[in-house]
Amino acid sequence: MSSMAEKQALANLGPESITCPECKSIFKEPTLLPCLQSVCRHCLSHIYAQHSSVGVIKCPQCEETIDKPENGIDGFPPNYFRNSLVSVYLAKTANHIRCRICELQGRDTFATLKCMNCGGFLCEDCGKAHTLTRMTIKREIQPLSELSGGKRDQEIRNKQLIMCAIHDGESVKNYCENCNVPICRECQLELHVGHTCTNAKDLQLSRRKEVANM
Repeated sequence: MSSMAEKQALANLGPESITCPECKSIFKEPTLLPCLQSVCRHCLSHIYAQHSSVGVIKCPQCEETIDKPENGIDGFPPNYFRNSLVSVYLAKTANHIRCRICELQGRDTFATLKCMNCGGFLCEDCGKAHTLTRMTIKREIQPLSELSGGKRDQEIRNKQLIMCAIHDGESVKNYCENCNVPICRECQLELHVGHTCTNAKDLQLSRRKEVANM
């Protein structure tokens, strides 16, 4: 997406831009379909379960029929653009967002901070602890009160990372075209040696252009 189009998307950012067509809620791990629509990853898993006996699924937005990849939902890449829009939207409207770390530990604490790198919403205590590890020492933590005005929307988008589920602290930046899965640097070195790996954002842009030229 061009920088002008990105600025326009940020200027017009509203709930409809970051809402999953399947669950009607704000995207969680937005996943890109071949038709260029997106759904939450867990929604895609649910759609797969509903069509377990056939080799295709149907997009809940445009109803296009989509062939199932051999490796299941892992064959669909993350939608980095939608994920970054969600991050911006939540930062601008964050009044009652719960701390991600506390939530994992069963505590009900509201977030007052945001990590500009991983996109995590954090309370004061977790925000302090967030930069104490070797992998996160250079993370930038900002108060939500300073992000709500929109002055740093583009910066939030640019810094937003999707973290690898296999390697702690590593962000997903590449896509293995042999295995059809998004991967981090460590995944590429350990699990995808000799495979054709492409920058995930470049691949997503290329696919958008292919569809636009059809």
